[in-house]
Amino acid sequence: MTTFYTKPAFVVKNLFGVSGITLHKIILEARKSNNLRPGNIQRDNIGNRWVVAFHIDLQTRLRLDRSLANKQCAKQETEKGSETNRDRIPKIHRSLPPKDLSLGNSLSHFVVDIRERLTYSKHMNVLSLEEKLVVLSAMIEGNSIRSTERMTGVHRDTIMRLVTRTGEECARFLDTAVRGIRAQRVQADEIWTYVFKKQARILGSEALEVGDQYVFVGIDADTKLVISYLVGKRDARSTYYFMRDLRARVVTRIQLTTDGFKPYINAVEDNFGADVDFAQLVKVYGQPPQGMSGRGRYATGTFVTAIPTPRTGRPRASAISTSYVERQNLTMRMQMRRFTRLTNAFSKKLENLKAATALHFAHYNFVRIHQTLRITPAMAAGLTPQVWTLKDLLEAI
Repeated sequence: MTTFYTKPAFVVKNLFGVSGITLHKIILEARKSNNLRPGNIQRDNIGNRWVVAFHIDLQTRLRLDRSLANKQCAKQETEKGSETNRDRIPKIHRSLPPKDLSLGNSLSHFVVDIRERLTYSKHMNVLSLEEKLVVLSAMIEGNSIRSTERMTGVHRDTIMRLVTRTGEECARFLDTAVRGIRAQRVQADEIWTYVFKKQARILGSEALEVGDQYVFVGIDADTKLVISYLVGKRDARSTYYFMRDLRARVVTRIQLTTDGFKPYINAVEDNFGADVDFAQLVKVYGQPPQGMSGRGRYATGTFVTAIPTPRTGRPRASAISTSYVERQNLTMRMQMRRFTRLTNAFSKKLENLKAATALHFAHYNFVRIHQTLRITPAMAAGLTPQVWTLKDLLEAI
């Protein structure tokens, strides 16, 4: 299987043997002639042990003396007709002599033509399906990236790229698969997290992609299916788009219950109109308890009462509840490490948070068997006739 290796850098390859001694000599002489800092040269193991490469950043031209350059050309010319060599060694071009003659240096430039993809078909570091399943299972069960790296031996950068790519595919899959939901009772709430740093440390000129972020969640109280979710700021704009997405996925008249967040009132009115039974459960909290040996700052306020407040239609008083969606919030904090409080496992980029959230909800809806339902929420909602495995989910996306 051919894998593309497309790092935008100049590459010098070992064309003179398997020992690597000559390659080391090339690099040393190039550093002496061009005053390259050691930080500009990085070793990259492409796969096959004797095929090694050194990457020089794009601002630096690697110069070789004429004797080594002639050896490279001769070696490439002798192996020109080899199909294996064409797959293994990138095409090298001799450029024009240096135009700046004031330096007194007549060395030729030898660089890789980065306009063509560098392809290697042997021993590439590509995760197998079994390795992907192990990594994704560890991340879904609430492990951090570095702990997953220690357990599986897969580099943390590879893990992050895998989670991001899989999460983006899961988001597209959920957008098309979770449609036409025939729900009766829907509960909505939002859960807090943050990206890069907390809101108190953000300057006014910084972008909206950092600081406090909220995940809006709408769940079917009967099938426990997460119908809709949205990652964004806790404001009227995010609330409106969350309700618009929820409205597009249900095909029946629902009884909707949210918390006391005021933007829900206008958002529900703009998207549902009168075709909804809408109520808010306004909870009242008191002051945090005192005398907890310094833990008062992390303690929640004392719960006082919950006031059911009908807003639109005729919601049944017995169904005005947010218990299921709040239990889903606990599931999110337990199953996604980046939602754990008082740790350094928070998201560093908003796109990573969105990808991890999409992966969690795809697994929750289609793979994870609910304890009370004995089936997955997708089966309870009629979206699929059987329980999926994580492998089935990867194949579906």
